[in-house]
Amino acid sequence: MRFLALETDYEKLKKQFIGEGEEELLSSIHHVFSFLIPMMWIFPLTVVLMVAAAVGVAQGVVNALVAALLLFAWLFVAFFLMLNAFIRWCYNFLIITTEKIVIVHQHFLFSQKIHPIHIEAITSIQSASQFLGIGHCGILHITLAESIGATNAQIDIPYLPKPDVIVGIIEHANTLKKQRAPADKGPEEQEQKVQNVQEAGSEEIQDAVQPPTA
Repeated sequence: MRFLALETDYEKLKKQFIGEGEEELLSSIHHVFSFLIPMMWIFPLTVVLMVAAAVGVAQGVVNALVAALLLFAWLFVAFFLMLNAFIRWCYNFLIITTEKIVIVHQHFLFSQKIHPIHIEAITSIQSASQFLGIGHCGILHITLAESIGATNAQIDIPYLPKPDVIVGIIEHANTLKKQRAPADKGPEEQEQKVQNVQEAGSEEIQDAVQPPTA
């Protein structure tokens, strides 16, 4: 389903970028921390403002109508901040195929950026942990070869679940692609290898993208 620029149908997006003879190795939404971290300051700030408004009105420091309007304005802003955090968690995701990486970034309802990167354009890739490694959340650093000049371009993707596993999947994709070249063979010639990568990656990532349960 599509709301303005926001596309919520993963499969529809995948079909746009996965070509014939190309196999999907892994798809991952962002880590649940991309939603929980903003909540850690939005909720406390909301409580503080509500208490401050109540105290101000009780002490006669501020007019009740003014306090109510200001509080309503903040609640309106807080709602959109929370909605944006939810969208970043559930609808920003990474697709890794046997040919490329597709980065889908959806910022609220009004902006969508999709960045396909072919495997051969990647010169190096590495991962780094976030939040002291709690929850296996981390950042993916992708360095690309520039077509013009001697410098490299780097893309950083934060809030990814188990980024070390994602690095491994991309390395597998690069290896599989090299094994097919220069022969004119598609991933179907490597069906068992592709399936092994798919299964290993999905099992590792699945538990890190889910919200914590009691």
